[in-house]
Amino acid sequence: MRHLRFILLIALIIIPAGCFATQIIIGKGTRSYPITSLTFGITSPSGTSPGTSACVINNVSVPNCDFVNQSGSTWTNLLITFDPFQPGQNPSCGGGPWFSNCQFNFGQNNELLSVFFFNSPHSFSCTPPSNPFCGIPSGFQGDFTFTVVDFQAPTDFEGQANVPEPATLVLFLLGLFGLGMWRFSRPRKLTSTAGERLSCHD
Repeated sequence: MRHLRFILLIALIIIPAGCFATQIIIGKGTRSYPITSLTFGITSPSGTSPGTSACVINNVSVPNCDFVNQSGSTWTNLLITFDPFQPGQNPSCGGGPWFSNCQFNFGQNNELLSVFFFNSPHSFSCTPPSNPFCGIPSGFQGDFTFTVVDFQAPTDFEGQANVPEPATLVLFLLGLFGLGMWRFSRPRKLTSTAGERLSCHD
């Protein structure tokens, strides 16, 4: 019986602690504050918004952390970076009806650097919001909530929509590298030949 009470006591200590793990959730909103570009910055003064403080954007306090995408483009993915970096203890994330996947980026000391919301595989025939997991549409239907729990106080969140997918970014960088190598490895004879032709015409 003593063992059972001890186990219950440990459970009561552990479970509430787990409830306060770092969370970031993009949910369904009711069209409050418009965001008109693909980049934006939101501050949580308490680190838990809207739980214990409003979200602040462009020096405007948004009590329910309720926003609407008015950028003119569907947000097919969303990268959010944290300032300051956060301790990486049991973080969780969710994309609501907009994003099927989310993935945290960790630093060398296991601190949280950013979170990436995306849909995989992404269907180009997807029509948000009729189909789930198509991203956040632009316009009156692109309303979303921004919920953060147990971040440091205060924390600034920098959002960037429609960043290149990791695979696309790698291919792009490889292409640039290949182009640079091609330019430096071209034979120099072409340059000298062109110079000789010019001098002949003179």
